[in-house]
Amino acid sequence: MATRSRSPIHECLAAERRAVGSLVTLLRSEQGCLSQASVLALSNLTPEKAALVADVSELTRQRHRALADAGYAPDDLGMRAWLNSPAGRPSDKAWAETLDLLRSAQELNRVNGLLIGQQLSRSQRLFNALQSAVRPAALYGRNGRAASGAAVSRGLSVG
Repeated sequence: MATRSRSPIHECLAAERRAVGSLVTLLRSEQGCLSQASVLALSNLTPEKAALVADVSELTRQRHRALADAGYAPDDLGMRAWLNSPAGRPSDKAWAETLDLLRSAQELNRVNGLLIGQQLSRSQRLFNALQSAVRPAALYGRNGRAASGAAVSRGLSVG
């Protein structure tokens, strides 16, 4: 009994699904680091995240090329048309899983962006508090007059 070889589109889809799954796992780790404010762990994830995003983009391009080579539009409409063909029907579940993973990645990335914004805001408040604690009180404003709220004292005159 001869085994049926998988088409390039099947291969691209399988690789893309694995890469997106890895990205979702990494985004969950990133969320943990952000929640715990673990800057060192977060910085260690950044190169891996960039590489995974690049891999997913390249695998999507490869799938689009494989679709075009098979006579379909190199986009999501072409993917749907291929899935509706006899050759693509066995991949319906894999495509649905890939789309679910992509939605999860998008949501995790959105939440992680919010967490980053919160960390930046907290850091900015701390920086401002530290800066105001070490900044000497201004005695004179830019116009050369005594600054409001500044204590003005008279110096001793010698002579």
